[in-house]
Amino acid sequence: MLNYTDTKSPWEQQPDELPHWFQRFDKYARSLGKEFTVERAYRLYRTDNRDVSSDGLSLWRDYAIQYDWQRRAAEWADNEAFLRIRTWEERRQKLAEADWDSGHEMRAKALEFLGEIAASKEARRFTDQKGQIVVVKKVTVTAAQVAQLAKVGSDLQRLSVGEPTQNVNVKHEGVGIYLPETEEADDE
Repeated sequence: MLNYTDTKSPWEQQPDELPHWFQRFDKYARSLGKEFTVERAYRLYRTDNRDVSSDGLSLWRDYAIQYDWQRRAAEWADNEAFLRIRTWEERRQKLAEADWDSGHEMRAKALEFLGEIAASKEARRFTDQKGQIVVVKKVTVTAAQVAQLAKVGSDLQRLSVGEPTQNVNVKHEGVGIYLPETEEADDE
């Protein structure tokens, strides 16, 4: 695929192209891209210009050949596709970086919460029925919440680099099919 961002684009007016023929190319041919035919462009022109006397389809064919409308329209379409792909790649990259950063922050927060749990003050202490001393600490977050935060952070980071978020099983050696583990797979 060609990138026309650094050079003069072939769909711009050519040095020897008459302005009114370039305007027709630009309005009626270029936008058809790879679907361009002289007949389609001419039909669009005639639909917009019912009051204007016709130049005739054969004259349109001559100028379309002379100014290479087919190639120019196709190259415009290729460039538009290239630009769309590049735009979406940039968006995916930004999203991946944001997910990585969010995942990192979530994992750091989970570690911070674990530290708070370890350093939290004793809320009460008692002896259970077996004679064991039980210490209850005052915390604002549960271990399940910390685990969930760490998992979400890890999942975000894994997804941002295209890695799976679940363990996978290889059913047959040498076959590149990966399936999420299920209870059924564990029973086999």
